[in-house]
Amino acid sequence: MNKTEQIIKRSVDFVIAACCLIFFSPLAIACAIAIRLEDGLPVIYRQERIGLHGKPFFIYKFRSMKIDAEKDGPDLLEIKGDPRLTKVGRFLRMHHLDELPQLWNVFKGDMAFVGPRPERKFYIDQIMEHDPRYTYLYQIRP
Repeated sequence: MNKTEQIIKRSVDFVIAACCLIFFSPLAIACAIAIRLEDGLPVIYRQERIGLHGKPFFIYKFRSMKIDAEKDGPDLLEIKGDPRLTKVGRFLRMHHLDELPQLWNVFKGDMAFVGPRPERKFYIDQIMEHDPRYTYLYQIRP
């Protein structure tokens, strides 16, 4: 994309994210309250991901797992009936509501509505061993 197209895409992402943050704020508050009541604080989970030009940023999600669920390292596969998930977390994931806080990432410019999935460095290192072309994705806002 040329510079003008990039500015237009970023502007559209910004406006849509701002509108969605306002429109979905009651739903987000309800999700936060449900998480807080079931499993306490924190209700927001943040994780470092790699973004545009290889720069790290924090992605935000509603916490769907018990605290310290990955203390022994990340699981590579999502297991049906995963015991690390809370009841509310299972519901949020089933309906993709755990991703509502990512609207903030789009609003801030860390992410876009359309783009590749931002991955953790842990997984990127493994992918790069098999295919170094993965670095081309750094040229696109996730």
